[in-house]
Formats: sequence, structure tokens, C-alpha cells
Amino acid sequence: MVLFRVPAIWCSTLCSIRPRSGGLARTPAPRLPISSNWTNLLHDIHYQYGFTEAAGNFQANNYGRGGIGNDQLLAVADAGLDLFIPTEDGTVPELWLGFRAATSPSRASAFDSTVIAHEYGHGVSTRLTGGPGAPDGLVATQSNGMEEGWSDWWALMFTQKMTDTKTGAYLIGDYVLPGGVRDYPYSTDRTVNNLRMERYEDAPTAEHWVGQIWASVLWDLTWALIDKHGFTSNIAGGFDPNNIKGNTLALKLIMDALKLQPANPRFTDARDAILLADQILTGSANRKEIWIAFAGRGFGLSANAGANANATSVTEAFDVPADAGARGTSGNDNIRLVTNATNSTLVDVFINNATSTPNYQLNITGASSILVEGLSGNDRLDVLGVTNVPVSVLAGEGNDTILSGLDPDTLDGGAGTDTLEWSSGIGTTGHDLGATEWQIENVIVTGGVLELGATQVLSSVTISSTGTIRMLVAGTRVLDTNSLAIETTAKLDLNDNDLIIRSGNLATVTGQIKTGLENGGSFDWKGLGIGSTRRRPERDGG
Repeated sequence: MVLFRVPAIWCSTLCSIRPRSGGLARTPAPRLPISSNWTNLLHDIHYQYGFTEAAGNFQANNYGRGGIGNDQLLAVADAGLDLFIPTEDGTVPELWLGFRAATSPSRASAFDSTVIAHEYGHGVSTRLTGGPGAPDGLVATQSNGMEEGWSDWWALMFTQKMTDTKTGAYLIGDYVLPGGVRDYPYSTDRTVNNLRMERYEDAPTAEHWVGQIWASVLWDLTWALIDKHGFTSNIAGGFDPNNIKGNTLALKLIMDALKLQPANPRFTDARDAILLADQILTGSANRKEIWIAFAGRGFGLSANAGANANATSVTEAFDVPADAGARGTSGNDNIRLVTNATNSTLVDVFINNATSTPNYQLNITGASSILVEGLSGNDRLDVLGVTNVPVSVLAGEGNDTILSGLDPDTLDGGAGTDTLEWSSGIGTTGHDLGATEWQIENVIVTGGVLELGATQVLSSVTISSTGTIRMLVAGTRVLDTNSLAIETTAKLDLNDNDLIIRSGNLATVTGQIKTGLENGGSFDWKGLGIGSTRRRPERDGG
């Protein structure tokens, strides 16, 4: 229930907020019904995600469902500024809505749905953190900043549309203040918004500055969950565990985490509460996405937020637990992993990222392997640079390209026509790459040496430039391929094993076969083309 009053005070200050579309200039008549509709709607939506009577919501009558009643929200239109006055459960809180004089005529924040959503959010986060009887659970420096961040994030969530994109730029308060009231738009695009944990030190006591940083990482997390689970425009229906959507899952996880986190949490406490909320709700089904979103802005596994939430100095980190692995985001992804140049306990992860700064890092301390996953589409999965831990590659659907050092790595090409590329150094495998558990159809070697210690059944083999394929263990293996292409500078060393080519021009193939006698009279063949270091190869085609 919401009560309204209109004081004779005109506003000149806006502390936060964002509209998604244009609004009305100052016309007094509609302000109260618009504000009333929104505050009642927010009551009902927040209720669906866990802000209930027992959790301390704002109601005159709690109908015997727990909590303390007689604390219906008092919303004040045309106040001196936009703010929320939090109270303990059972005491009436106040939501003030003001005016902004940046335009002529000035504009009422009561017409801006994000103003109302933001300010209402203060009431939710303060009632939930530390319990509904303790309205001072977000007064420490980091906590107070995060309070602003949760409110900005709710303003984004409650105005999100089906047509929005993760790389779009979304403003807060651009109705009441053209260009918005935040320093940066909200976006997952780092060229638009590159805020991260260390920027907290720029102005740790400026709560709106800190809030922007926190809301940015929550926005990244939301889009990671939308990428995984999809989007629904029906947020009023709440979270459905039988039909999970990314945005409603995010709303549920954040609501649950606010209840789980301690009073006056640090950044890392709030992060860990979200991980715990996911563990309780889904069995940690979204653990990877949560870790990667937080690590992407410096709130990673090794991040240090200080001894308590009043700390103004922090140490950011971009690492995640090794089991979080690396996963594509949308299909047709370019994923590259490389051992960190200065810290052997880290693996740098680049996802659709051509810069020298990784998206995040895997902390492999104690790990036996790491997992790299592609999605649908034609992905490129490059793990050649990982030298400090075995990698398991699951390419997923699509026609994927895998670059791996092979043993001890394991590969699963999945559906589609998949290709293994090799370009430098020596790589070895004791597995049939074309077998069911590996599902590699094509092999391309452009440099270095690829050593095959097992029979291979493939669709195509291409050896170009200075590349070499060498069969290991003489006399017991077969290289079986539908097609074979070898440039004049490349080499296939059968090592006394058999070669089967199921299609192509016989004369072209036999013309590439070299004998030991053609290279100086001995049977120790070291030339280019097709040959054997063990014996003079036989020609048998048909």
C-alpha cells in the first residue's frame, strides 16, 4: 500500500535515475497516479522475487504472513530531492520524488519510472541486508556504494526490453538530465563502460560513483545469464524454476543474496552471497557465469576488498577458479587461452578479444585440468599456448577449428565438421582423432610436427608450408583419409605404417611418394612428400 502527499517544495536535485524513453514536461496533474501505479507495481514485482511480508516489505496489513505491518510506503511527490528514507520493519518509510531544473520547463522525476525504481530499491536493499529490523546494514563505505548500485541495476532491469542488447549503451536519468546522471552508460562493451574494482579508489566515499561500478558488474552478470537462459518480458511473473530465463534468474539471485549477505558487506562478501544464492537455488548451475562476470571487472577469486567494508584501498584480480573454465558467449566465438607470462598459476583467457588484456584468468592452483567449451556456430578454440595444465576442449555444435598441443589435452569436436590445426613445435597424440570420443574430421598442419601414435580415420589431411605429420610406432598403424593434400615443401612420414586414401587422383598421390633411394641410396628417407624413415614405401593404389 502506498500513501501520497504533495509538499510545497520544488526540487532542484536528482541523485540518481534513468528513463528509457522520452517523458513529459512539468504538468502537475498526472504525477500522483503515475507514481502510485509504479510504486504499487514495484511492490508486487519485488514480492515475486522474495521481498515478502516476512522479509520486511512495505504493507499496512501483513495478513498473518510474518513480519510487522503498519509500514506502508509514504511517497512524497514534488519534494526537494529524490531520496528514500529507510526504516526498520513496522515503521513507515518515505520515498521522495523531486524536480530537475536542467530543462525548461523543469521535469518531474515522478514521470520517470527509473527514478521511482531506483529510490524504491533503496528500501528493498536496506530492509533485506542484515534483516528487516536493522536499517543500518548498508552504511559502511563499500556497502553504501553498493546500495546505489543495486538501485541503478533495478532501474535497468525494470525498464529492460526484448530488443535491448548487451553491447547497447543505457543511461540513467536522461529524461530529467539530458545525457544521463552517471559518468558512463551501462554496457558490457568495454569501449563504452570499462569501470572495474580498482576505480573504487578514485572516490570511495562518493556513493554514486561506487554504485556505478557495482551496477556495471551486475549488468554484466545479467547478460551472461540471458546469453545462457534467454530473456522474458514477463518479469511480473517471477522466477520459474521450470522455465528459467536469464533476467528473472538474475532478479531472484540478487534478491536471495541480499538476504544471505552480512550487514555492511564488502564487495567480495556481496559477490560470495550471489554465488551462495545460486548454490542454494540451482545447485551452482550458474557458478561459471557468476565468477566470470565478476572477474571481468576485477572482482575475481584473488580480489581483496580490505579488512572491512570501510576500507578505501582494494586489490583487484581477474582470476576465477579453474573449474569455471572458458566458454563461448554466442556462437562463432574466438576463444584463446595462454599460460600467463609472469605467473605460472594463471591461464589468460581471451574470448572474442584481440587485445593484449585477457577477459579474465583461470587460477589453476591445485587443478588437474581446465575446460574450454564452444557453443553453436563455427568457433575457433586455441589452447596451443597453455603449457601449465591439461585442457579438455568441447567444441560443441558447428564447424569448429581447434588448435591444441594434444597430449595430454583431450578434444571433443562435437556435432558438425571439425578441424584440428597445427602450426609450430611438436604435438603428439595417442588417440584416433576421428573416433567417436574425439570427433575430429579434418587435420591441417601448416608448420611444426604433428606426431600420430594411433591409427587415424579422417575426412581430410592437409599439410602445407613447412608442416610435417609423422606416424609413431613403426608398422602397426594406418592413416586412413578420404583426401590428402601435401604442398611440395611439406612432409608426411609414415614410419613404416600404412596409408589409405579413399578419393583423389592416384597419379598425384604416387608422384609425391619418395623412396630412400631417391634421397642418396639409403633406406633412411628424410625428404619431402610422402615417405618413411623405416623402409622404402610401397605403391598400392586402385
